[in-house]
Amino acid sequence: MGRQEDSGGSVDFLVMEYLEGDTLAARLERGALPTPELLRIAIAVADALDKAHRQGVVHRDLKPGNIILTKGGAKLLDFGLAKERRAGLAVDSMTAMPTQAQPLTAQGTIVGTFQYMAPEQIEGAEADARADIFAFGTVLYEMATGRRPFEGKTQASVIAAILAAEPQPITALRPTAPAALDRVIRICLAKDPDERFQSAHDLLLQLRFIATDSSTPAVAAVVGRRGRLWGNPRLAWGVAALSSILAVAAVSMLMRTPKPAAQPVLRAVILPPEKVALDVTGDFAGPAVISPDGTQVAFVARADGIKSIWVRPLNALAAHRLDDTEGSSFPFWSADSRQIEFFAEGKVKRVPAAGGPTAIVTNAPNARGGTWSKDNVIVFSPDYQGGLLRVPPREAPRCP
Repeated sequence: MGRQEDSGGSVDFLVMEYLEGDTLAARLERGALPTPELLRIAIAVADALDKAHRQGVVHRDLKPGNIILTKGGAKLLDFGLAKERRAGLAVDSMTAMPTQAQPLTAQGTIVGTFQYMAPEQIEGAEADARADIFAFGTVLYEMATGRRPFEGKTQASVIAAILAAEPQPITALRPTAPAALDRVIRICLAKDPDERFQSAHDLLLQLRFIATDSSTPAVAAVVGRRGRLWGNPRLAWGVAALSSILAVAAVSMLMRTPKPAAQPVLRAVILPPEKVALDVTGDFAGPAVISPDGTQVAFVARADGIKSIWVRPLNALAAHRLDDTEGSSFPFWSADSRQIEFFAEGKVKRVPAAGGPTAIVTNAPNARGGTWSKDNVIVFSPDYQGGLLRVPPREAPRCP
């Protein structure tokens, strides 16, 4: 806003920045964003929110349509509904809410800003900067999955979803998404404002942390990451050639090595305990595994609808269930046959084969199996579409 003086008097004028680009809403019409692009946009918007909140201003209408993507980065626009935090932000009625970007569709689906509102705004309670953090969480969810976290065919169903429903984890809809980003979104979308990030600055720090790719400190090395190996044709052919040479060398050594004496074949039928059902294929539980010393078998089975790890010593007539292994899958043995690792609750866990307390090793959001070498090195697949992760001996905790 300014005023220019001339011979004819004064003229008031308003100067606005010209931004060339498209809105995030238009970009989302093409689907979810790649993680690097998502994080760049998210960090810019979180930084803008942080600066606004530090000045006591709450946006109140954060949505993809109010974020524009320019060559210089993402910018947060339209503070027309913003208010100063100290003035109070209670919403007196549903008619006082931000206007919808579009009307109801022919199918009756709610669209627009209504689906980005925090529960306290819908309930008419006082809303502060944490309402913006909730709205930002819905935007993050949509950028990661290409869909809104709270949807419905009627206004009432959308309200019910925002107030009570929990959206699917982004890793369930997009397995390659970082588990740390899923955690950030879940905190943003907490129903209780006290359970969310308490400032946009804290949220900004988390996003920057994820962007540095250091969200899994327990993992020391990444092995076979697809983009680094198979994306390079020369390297891929080199690996294939080396594998062929090693295979030929192995065959030659086997031909030169005297054959050991024939070992007797042991055949046995191992049945699950009474009222317990084997779960070797359901819910990606994984197969039964024999211990390296050949004396025990570990498998996943269900009892009363709960799947756990069971161990059957081959010199015993019954198997025993290992406590604190609920929801487990893909067990694998330590080289000394004394401990078992498994996957549960997005973690790699460890339990003594004889029973005892479990220990958390590291994160594994969507695991598909692992192995444990005699040098106490663990290699596992944290995601069915990614590479392998390696946990070195110094970072592999032992069970008590």
